[in-house]
Amino acid sequence: MKSIAKLFLLFLLVQCTSNQKSGPGSLTDVGVWQGKVLMVNNVTKFKKWAYVIWASDSENNRMRVNVNAVFDQPVATFLKNKSTNDLWLFLEGKHFESNDGKKLFEYLTKLSLDPKIFYSLLGEPQSPGTEWQCVREKQEMSCRSETYKTQFRVDYGEVNSRTIVIEKDSNTLQLKLSRSKVQVKDSLFKPVSSSQFKTIKI
Repeated sequence: MKSIAKLFLLFLLVQCTSNQKSGPGSLTDVGVWQGKVLMVNNVTKFKKWAYVIWASDSENNRMRVNVNAVFDQPVATFLKNKSTNDLWLFLEGKHFESNDGKKLFEYLTKLSLDPKIFYSLLGEPQSPGTEWQCVREKQEMSCRSETYKTQFRVDYGEVNSRTIVIEKDSNTLQLKLSRSKVQVKDSLFKPVSSSQFKTIKI
């Protein structure tokens, strides 16, 4: 009877442990995230919705963001693969190449941000650097930089869900993403064929 009781207690302990939310150490950006993005100009009140599929792989310094309008019409694809950065704008027929991912990301979001910041925001949020002052409360982190005139906050209460709000000048970017896959394949990071695009190096 004692052996049975011990086994029962051990089973309950394992079940309780497995049902707990994963702690900060288990948070990772790696995977495929999907959701909506809202871009707002706070002066003109102009709003633009889009749908994104965001593949993130910080372990190999890779990231891909596919932006689609309604009816899945492709709008843009941003690709970071180690030190190379590419941006395809489908409606304009333009392909931008740059060693500076921040330049291309500004074309995409109107915000001058190093896209590598999202490795942290999708994983375990950390301060982007000494120019930022951050406050952490429960499972939300808010950061502000006077140097970059930018502030953001991220809700990481759920391992597979993120709400991110970034504000700079008159522009606000809101993302609500959920992880649909926890693994990424190399094929996700293949460049878009640029034969139909005008290539511009910046």
